[in-house]
Amino acid sequence: MIKALRDFDRNIFDDICNIWTVTGVGKPERGDDYQQVIRTLKHDGVILTVYDNDKCVGTCWITSDHRRLYLHHMAVLPEYQNKGYGNTLMNEACKVASEKQMQMKLEVDEQNQSAVHLYRKYGFGPLEHYRTMIRRKF
Repeated sequence: MIKALRDFDRNIFDDICNIWTVTGVGKPERGDDYQQVIRTLKHDGVILTVYDNDKCVGTCWITSDHRRLYLHHMAVLPEYQNKGYGNTLMNEACKVASEKQMQMKLEVDEQNQSAVHLYRKYGFGPLEHYRTMIRRKF
């Protein structure tokens, strides 16, 4: 079962953070806390979650700059990987982009070949001549 969340409670956020921590996509230096997520949801963002029975086993976070969508923190608990949950999330994320008629960008660790393969399957490719850079200071 897939859920697209625009409003959610603290309990589901704790489940989502657990997935981010276990899979390594959530790190304190990224500053992706509850308030940050709530702020993005108020500005056309979406949290997608996928369930095995009643257990949240995967998630991704879509944000918008009103020009493009950005896919963040796509993750499935290790024991549920390679069972179709990632495909379910990607199908739903692509539906969100289609409904909004917006391009979607993402970043992926080049060493994570299973994720690279999944994203390529959904039409993502490298953005040639661009390097990802970030300034984490406020």
